[in-house]
Amino acid sequence: MSKEPMSCPSDWEGRYQADDTPWNLGRASPHLEALIVSIAETGLRVLVPGAGHGHDAVAWARAGHVVTALDIAPSAVDAGREVMEAAGVSFDWLLGDLLALPEDFLGAFDLVWEQTCLCALPPERRSDYARAVASVLRPGGMFRALLWEHGKDGGPPWSLTGDIARDVLGEHFEIEAVEPVPDWIDVRWNEFVVTGRRL
Repeated sequence: MSKEPMSCPSDWEGRYQADDTPWNLGRASPHLEALIVSIAETGLRVLVPGAGHGHDAVAWARAGHVVTALDIAPSAVDAGREVMEAAGVSFDWLLGDLLALPEDFLGAFDLVWEQTCLCALPPERRSDYARAVASVLRPGGMFRALLWEHGKDGGPPWSLTGDIARDVLGEHFEIEAVEPVPDWIDVRWNEFVVTGRRL
């Protein structure tokens, strides 16, 4: 697991304080809701990195899973805890850096779900991301990521293609599928989901 903290030109804490969070939809995406229904197991240990306001973490917790939500911005964690309490569920919220996690996270999770967390990282940190995410999963643990090929220069979020995602993640995961997600609102065009398992 990388111990070099994340670096990124975007001031995530400043954006949360200014309520400049256009990615916050106020709910989990329909794709995630369908994915959760499709998973027969309950009680999975699920990590949601880059959890933001926590709507995805709430969806996993409502389905009976043991959830840890993680974000690097203190104001995101504060807002996420309020969302969690309003939803009437309970799970662990952690203020922290995905690329510098505590040792007790090693192999501690059955599944990692993320939505554009990888897209939020500078491209030069993508290999660190893949290593960190693999390190927190048990062998054979599941990885699901909803990523975005927006096709614009610069970031964050940085545009990702399915081929780049395969290259970045393939060293640590068996990639089972890279599939497009149907557009459901204008600001969420050209998303795709990566499904894999830790090697």
